[in-house]
Amino acid sequence: MLGRLMGKKLTPTSPGSIPWTGDQLVHGAAAKAWEGDPLTHNVITVRAQEQAQEAARELLPRLGEVDAPVLVLHGAEDPLSDAERSRALAGDGVQVQDLEGLLHHSLQGDGSDATHQALADWLDQNVSAKD
Repeated sequence: MLGRLMGKKLTPTSPGSIPWTGDQLVHGAAAKAWEGDPLTHNVITVRAQEQAQEAARELLPRLGEVDAPVLVLHGAEDPLSDAERSRALAGDGVQVQDLEGLLHHSLQGDGSDATHQALADWLDQNVSAKD
């Protein structure tokens, strides 16, 4: 009942759900940890997916309006989101980096050190330290 009230499907086969597996999100031991963690789930409701797509359609074209540098990191092997759509965001003030060999959760799992390094390098180049 609580799952229904919160809009979360209870199983990957519940009507109106989109199932994901840990190995679609991250590589290596992190995928197994994802699957075994009782605090994670592998189901996104269709409604949540639709709302995310609506927000993306409305807000992503406006990234260039942000009065700060923007970095978009995209796992090049991400099966959940389209790398071409991420690359299309590049422009004035928006830098896009493909992370070769990484999936959707590029901050976790095997290869995440490349994400951490890309982020650290970008911060060093784009954010000045206060005196």
